[in-house]
Amino acid sequence: MDNIQDIKSWGRTFSKRVEIIDQIDDDKIILPIGNLNSYGDSCIPGQNFAYKFQNQNKINKTIFDFVLEHRLRLVGIPGKANVTIGGAIASDVHGKDNLWGGAFSKNIESLEIAVSNDKKIKADRTTNSELFKATVGGMGLTGVITDVEFSKKLEPLSFYAETKITKGEGLEYMLENFKMKNSTYWSAWIDLVNPKNKWVSFSSQELPNNIEEAGLENIKTGFKDYEFTINLSNKFYLKNINKLYYFINNEKSKKAKIFETFYPIKNFLDTRLIAGKEGLIQVQFVVPVENTNKIQELLHLLIKNNNPILCSVKRLTDGEGYLSFCKDGWTFAIDFPKKTFNTKSLLNFNKKLQELDGLIYLAKDSVLDESSFKLMYKKFNEWEKVVKFYDPKNLFQSQISHRLGLKNW
Repeated sequence: MDNIQDIKSWGRTFSKRVEIIDQIDDDKIILPIGNLNSYGDSCIPGQNFAYKFQNQNKINKTIFDFVLEHRLRLVGIPGKANVTIGGAIASDVHGKDNLWGGAFSKNIESLEIAVSNDKKIKADRTTNSELFKATVGGMGLTGVITDVEFSKKLEPLSFYAETKITKGEGLEYMLENFKMKNSTYWSAWIDLVNPKNKWVSFSSQELPNNIEEAGLENIKTGFKDYEFTINLSNKFYLKNINKLYYFINNEKSKKAKIFETFYPIKNFLDTRLIAGKEGLIQVQFVVPVENTNKIQELLHLLIKNNNPILCSVKRLTDGEGYLSFCKDGWTFAIDFPKKTFNTKSLLNFNKKLQELDGLIYLAKDSVLDESSFKLMYKKFNEWEKVVKFYDPKNLFQSQISHRLGLKNW
């Protein structure tokens, strides 16, 4: 299946010409790739070889296809439907159910990981547990995930949910308005351009299934990969885009198919379209719940010299991987046009985030520096020790691993 392809990150900020292979070669430095849903460079190989499965299997099947086939609820479903199972594990993705459901790794019983051409290792929470924790959230840098055993405790998926839309003003009031219980999916959008910080929250409760109801296959689940862009990234247009989103979401309760619950913003705007040809940067960070009162200060530092497009909010709980992003706190994901993004504004932001024991999400990162990363991710040394043992030749590298010095041996 050897062939040459041009690949790019979802945010269109990184691209590379690579050779696609479907065999691990111990003389080639590779990166396993899926559907390239990362905003930044975590999905771009460090050298010129990308590993991709030739035939469809459990690893390169999308989350959406898995759910349709098995009619089982997966926790930690992210904001795009075509994320592969392997990519979801490698990024330890999270969803609107994270506080009660946990990150995507909670769906997994065990993994099989190819660490070289002739060596596959089974890892779970008791056997080779250190490799399991290094692979979950390990960004594909521990090896190729070749098989996965899902938890036998997965429950049937509800086809429908009742969604309550609430609106208000002020960050503090939005966070106070948050309520969560099992089988509830919660997310919010907040306008960072308007000083009043108007917001809309979506709280969805699963409904019992009716055997006559189905039709999930027909749901629209994500953005098309448009090639064209327009540049509406100045503050005048962003102010009106945010104002429009607030206006079209009326306070109400409505019954909707469950996948419409997972992707509430998908029908409004693909932010890549307005970011310009240079692409899109997203900064997603998490702040521990005990530092909730510092979030406003953090947001001010981040957007002070930048033009935020849209910002989404979720509530998280702790992840289990060494490099898992999730921790007990609040996460904010903010899109910026790369053309006008001021990286200098990150210096004070990163310093403050470190003080508050916060993290930046590696699966979406484009701009974090090595020093800040190693100060934020307290378990990096544990991850490094494990990965150095299983991959002493550095067979698996990405552009983010080079940028952040993840595998300097």
